[in-house]
Amino acid sequence: MVPGEFRFVKKFALTPNGKIDRLALAGPASPPSVKTGLGRSMESKILALWSEVLGRPVSDATANFFDLGGNSIHVAIIHVRLMEMVGRKFPLTEIFALPTALAIAEFLSPTGPVVAKTGAQDRARLAHTGFSRFRNSNNR
Repeated sequence: MVPGEFRFVKKFALTPNGKIDRLALAGPASPPSVKTGLGRSMESKILALWSEVLGRPVSDATANFFDLGGNSIHVAIIHVRLMEMVGRKFPLTEIFALPTALAIAEFLSPTGPVVAKTGAQDRARLAHTGFSRFRNSNNR
């Protein structure tokens, strides 16, 4: 596993037992610094949700969720919360295929697709967008 963030500290906080206090390392979570515009309300909601789930501020709508430290458990939590937020169901694979807040906001916008893609379409899109790099070069 790769850490989602590195922090440099001059001195470690210790527990009464003399061990490193891991809770003190996390530090206080600050609210995301997102400017909410008329066209960016869904983006800001998604960024606020990501900040809550990841436990740190996220303000870049074009950042890849997985590069920020997100994992499949985080995706499952976000998927449920987004379905509650927009009031409609969509496949979990959409979050994997659209890993930026901007892309998810466009997908979930009222003018976005109402009907989710089928499983075959999802697999084809995922294969085209990057998973094909894992294939053996002899099998192409």
